[in-house]
Amino acid sequence: DVDGTWHPTSPDTREALRHAMGDPVDVPLRWFVEQGDTAVLWSPADLSLADGTVLHDVTALPPDLPWGWHTLQPRDGGPVTELVVHPAQCPPTQRRSGVAVQVHELWSDGTWETGDLTDVRRLLERLARAGGDTALLSPLHALLPGALQDPSPYSPSSRLWRHALLARPTGIPPVDLVPDPRRLVERFRAWEPAQRALDDQFDRLEPGGSEDMAWRTWVGAQGQSLKRFSRWCVAAERYGVTWRAWPRGLRHPDGDGWATWFTADGDAAHRADRHAWAQWRVAQALTDCAATGVGVITDLAVGFHPDGFDAWAFQDVVAQGVSIGAPPDPLGPNGQNWGLPPLLPGALAAQRFEPWLVSLRSAAHAAAGVRLDHVMGLFRQFWIPGGGTAADGAYVRFPGEQWMAALVMEACRAGVFVIGEDLGTVEPEVRALMHRRRVLGTRVAWFEPEVSPRTWPVESLATLTTHDLPTLAGMWASTRADDREQRDRLANLAGVAPDDDVAARTVIDAAHRELLQAPSQVRLLTVDDLCASELRPNLPGVVGPPSWCVRLPVPVAAIPLDVFDHGAVTM
Repeated sequence: DVDGTWHPTSPDTREALRHAMGDPVDVPLRWFVEQGDTAVLWSPADLSLADGTVLHDVTALPPDLPWGWHTLQPRDGGPVTELVVHPAQCPPTQRRSGVAVQVHELWSDGTWETGDLTDVRRLLERLARAGGDTALLSPLHALLPGALQDPSPYSPSSRLWRHALLARPTGIPPVDLVPDPRRLVERFRAWEPAQRALDDQFDRLEPGGSEDMAWRTWVGAQGQSLKRFSRWCVAAERYGVTWRAWPRGLRHPDGDGWATWFTADGDAAHRADRHAWAQWRVAQALTDCAATGVGVITDLAVGFHPDGFDAWAFQDVVAQGVSIGAPPDPLGPNGQNWGLPPLLPGALAAQRFEPWLVSLRSAAHAAAGVRLDHVMGLFRQFWIPGGGTAADGAYVRFPGEQWMAALVMEACRAGVFVIGEDLGTVEPEVRALMHRRRVLGTRVAWFEPEVSPRTWPVESLATLTTHDLPTLAGMWASTRADDREQRDRLANLAGVAPDDDVAARTVIDAAHRELLQAPSQVRLLTVDDLCASELRPNLPGVVGPPSWCVRLPVPVAAIPLDVFDHGAVTM
């Protein structure tokens, strides 16, 4: 565990996890090499490249091999080997400073209930004028459809596609938040009006008009995945999100009921088009955010909801009867069960990590960087047997070095830098490989032995807190004995005496100025702290309100951004 204590796996847990993993999966013999490697082969071989080119009688790897999945066939009849050529490192990034924001917390003129990408764009425009150049957004993944959806962006229906309501609907009255901005976000209250507004917008499109042509062209380029997602949304509307209870022909992506239904039912086909069009709107809104010049960092959640699209689409490579979480530690003495089904290590590797890579490609759209939630999940995941507690869980190994090589290849193709959230119980080997592959680590003031951010490593994301921890104003206002140590750390960081009667605003500004002097490649201030909010976005262990339902105390136009003035930031 995080303290170095060894916890043996019980026989019952071992049996349960082996049962969930099923029979071993045949994975081809593979050889992962960095681009430029000129290793000598054991015997001459024919090398078939991913583009179809064949090099005969190869005795050593050519230095100019392109990235990709190639094949080596030894001339002496030896086993065929997949040769995976990948870049050595993820793309670099210049030194950046900016904000971390939970999208749902934002509000401005015209906000309809929950923050969306219109609010994000307005924030980014202000941030650019103030001197900031980057923003980490909470996950934009599609949530479960329906009025009673789980509000957590880290328990999505799909990591491949985005929440349709991130692109602001038109035709519904905005919510008057000025009298009481502390009112919780009530997504259920606005779900039906927002859906009707999107329906009306879609039905008003001029057939063959510029927008109609644009979205249809975009959808055509997305392939089978968007078609499946759109149809899945229609089925969820008709039969509910528990897809295991759907008609038998719809329970699997290759079920025989899909083609019959959508060929015979024109209304269903129209609904599927509407859901595809809604995805196009979000993609356009993200492109508008990128056009502000502020580099957007998207957040890739560690898993997906068991009733969601991804669990249905990837059910053949998803472990059943277990969920992932975290073992007990000082922050969570009982451990954590996130209720997310894991992908099977062998099946994932056999499919060249594609079920995960498609999620990375989605996160990289219109982004400068991607943050990986719980990056250690690429190496091992804490699986909890059904019906057990987190204390009954155990770690399951994944082929982490290979997975990381595939990650580097995709990051370079997309041109995005990568941040790994390496907090909690992380093996030293994980951080060593992150450094080698240029995946930035994460440094949080509450957890660092060196209080001053000026001592933190260059290859890192530097921040004072996270969405799972108290805000700075909340900590400064706390009188709890358990918070005394962290409150003293905050005072030390801000350069004030812990017991001085100093306003929270003064402490926050001083702490932010100190953080912005960190040598870290990326330095982020949470918008909650900039607004001196005492409410933390998420209360770990609390499912539903108030977790992921608070909003900022001030509108986007009033968020204090003076700290990003170029005179205050070491660029």
